[in-house]
Amino acid sequence: MIELHTPPLGPEPLFMIAGIPITNGILGTWVAMALLVAFLLIATRKLRAVPKGSQNILEIAVEQLTGIVNTVMEDEDRSRKYLPLILTIFLFVLFLNWAALLPGFGTILFDAAGGHEVPLLRAGSTDLNLTFAMAGVAFLVVQATGLVVVGMFKYLGKFVHVHSAFHRPFSLKNVLMTVPNFLLGLTELISEIAKFIALSFRLYGNIYAGEVLLVVFGTLLPVFVPLSGPFYLLEIFVGLIQAFVFAMLTIVFIKIASLNTEH
Repeated sequence: MIELHTPPLGPEPLFMIAGIPITNGILGTWVAMALLVAFLLIATRKLRAVPKGSQNILEIAVEQLTGIVNTVMEDEDRSRKYLPLILTIFLFVLFLNWAALLPGFGTILFDAAGGHEVPLLRAGSTDLNLTFAMAGVAFLVVQATGLVVVGMFKYLGKFVHVHSAFHRPFSLKNVLMTVPNFLLGLTELISEIAKFIALSFRLYGNIYAGEVLLVVFGTLLPVFVPLSGPFYLLEIFVGLIQAFVFAMLTIVFIKIASLNTEH
């Protein structure tokens, strides 16, 4: 009978460096970063007026994202400010997801501390620490945009609705509206936090589910050979879509944070 071992929910520690545990997720992230840097160096080493190969791929990605960011922001000057961030997020997440599909991820075992074997490499996007960190960067950029574009007091005012009680002329109606306005501001605050959590868990959940799917069909490979190939191609597509979604949600949240300028 075939024995199925699904990946654990979190990365597994391999060894320590200066008291810091290095996990297989961290090693997987380093591999993805090295591949991304190598791709960018190759694509920009000899720039041509008529792009070919990796330069052509990179230019297509930049042009497509530029058009989408311009459409969302509706302001070319502001779009140019955020394009480097959006492009970096897209390429980083894409290489994180695709690197995990390379031979060796999840199959090369390492004797970790405690005498048990664990995979040496694992997708960095299956580590909630990393997805929370990336979502945290996006969250800080969104809040900073709101504070700068809208103004500190006006932007923070949508989270703390208590000013109605101090409107002139003084009235009982304004005082009574303080409670529902406060609850409305609390809802806005919860919504902002939910964006941060959703960004983190959406990427983590989809990539982890794909990892489990590949393990299942990899285990069944001797029995159902034709089934593994389509699911592998599916994970390539899912990795691309998740990178795109993460980048696009970031720019959409930035746009929403700046909308209060119209009020």
